[in-house]
Amino acid sequence: MKRTLLFFFALFLMLISGTLSAGATELTCTPSNGTYASGGNYVNSITFSTTPAVTVTASANNMDKRLTDTYLQWHSGTSGSSSYTISLPEGYTITDFSVTGEANTSAQTLTYGSNSHEFAVGTSSTFTVTGLMSLSVTFVLTGANASGLKITEIKVTVVQATAEQTTAYNTALNWIPTIQSADGLVKDASKYLSNAKESSEGSYAALLDGDYSTYFHSAYNNAPAEDHYLQAELTEAVSNVYFYFKKRKQNNANRPTSITIWGSNDGESFTEITTINSGLPTDAGIIDYLSSKISLGASYNYLRFTVTATNNGAAKNGHVFFTFSEFYILPSTTEIDDAITLYHSLPAAAVLLSAEEINAIDAANTELLSTTVNVTYELYESDGTTLVASEAVVQNKNSAVDIPATMTEKTYYDYTTEGTIGNSDCTIKVVRTLKPGYVISL
Repeated sequence: MKRTLLFFFALFLMLISGTLSAGATELTCTPSNGTYASGGNYVNSITFSTTPAVTVTASANNMDKRLTDTYLQWHSGTSGSSSYTISLPEGYTITDFSVTGEANTSAQTLTYGSNSHEFAVGTSSTFTVTGLMSLSVTFVLTGANASGLKITEIKVTVVQATAEQTTAYNTALNWIPTIQSADGLVKDASKYLSNAKESSEGSYAALLDGDYSTYFHSAYNNAPAEDHYLQAELTEAVSNVYFYFKKRKQNNANRPTSITIWGSNDGESFTEITTINSGLPTDAGIIDYLSSKISLGASYNYLRFTVTATNNGAAKNGHVFFTFSEFYILPSTTEIDDAITLYHSLPAAAVLLSAEEINAIDAANTELLSTTVNVTYELYESDGTTLVASEAVVQNKNSAVDIPATMTEKTYYDYTTEGTIGNSDCTIKVVRTLKPGYVISL
């Protein structure tokens, strides 16, 4: 199965303008229709009774709930800045938003990307950002913490995805756990090991449990005086892979910013393959990472991922320690390559999917969920003479080698095979040897 993905993506870009204008709804959020999260005078979230519900979340509980009769109050925090996030339920995306209010006792500034607005004391004004297509938006408030920003109104313009868009989008988002469950190259946590496992925190099992709140932690106690690594014994030797990880849920620290990959066939002698030191996510809002396809240069049964730098640089004995919540190593097959190419090109929200992309996702998903592969058997004499190659035989992935009966004559010959059946189409070499006591008569 091969699709022209660039064609689909280009066509989808042409259709964005029509998608943006269809079904847009402006939601108005005021103190009278907001409900704070439980807590004391300062809380970190408020949800408005709009349809769909808009939620505003503040870092470090920097919203003041004592003044909600006439306005909300946001504070910058003791560090001089605080972030605020507007979010919506799944299936919606934000196209525009605005914040109206005034500074309390000294000027306050809101910043979103390259957009910035200063709110003066005693004068109401509005900060507006348009032309978005985001599941959520996060902006920063700076100013004197004791002053705060008095908010009288927030407006959010949203677009809802269709049922077809939402279904396709969720299907594609689920491809990584789908591939891991069916074809992952490490499915047993005992196949992971590290030179620097932290004894008091985390586990190898956490890397494969699908639970974002559990994690692996490399050593900050009794740490070795060498770079920390996570090593994996694969279910089969491979020459091309992808790797995927989620960060630790509890905090954003100790996220790798430089990973060197090594390969081995005995688990002891390793060859350096490549170093990835760009594109690894450190933004607190990004929880996971999926690599591009990595060519190993040879087939390996073992891979080692050595972390030499992290986003915060915390170290022990001169070497950084790191965390992962989940860590998968995925094979490269035609079906997986197609699915991951589409996965990497997904737009920021379901509402942006075009009909062509939905069809491409459906087609890729059908191929990805297939449990069979095509196996070609090639028959050779013991002296290397090629006899015949069979038609492709459909067999289950990771099944036992099963030579077609039409290729064998077991009265006179013994047969041996080379190769195994894994997750992708393959060729099995069959060699026949004349049994003792028999001669070939011409």
